[in-house]
Amino acid sequence: MTKEELQKLKEEISKLSKEELKERDIYLSKLAKGELQGPPVGYPSLDKPWLKYYDKSAINIDIPNVSAYDYLLMQNKNNFDYYALNFYGKRVTY
Repeated sequence: MTKEELQKLKEEISKLSKEELKERDIYLSKLAKGELQGPPVGYPSLDKPWLKYYDKSAINIDIPNVSAYDYLLMQNKNNFDYYALNFYGKRVTY
């Protein structure tokens, strides 16, 4: 960055409201702790480009720390008597 760009950025920051400053401080704090990533680095595993297709509620959902089998079992425990799939006459229950 050039000196002029830094000066312009400093002026923009000085015009932020208290709420915007609070959000900025939280962002910088998370960035410093490694909870957030900075600019894209070119590695999909770090940049996670797929997250742009999800809203915040889907990204921040709490997923239990269980196996995929146990999670499916928990989610469908009340549906065992119903059909999940009817594939060419073959019925598969939950």
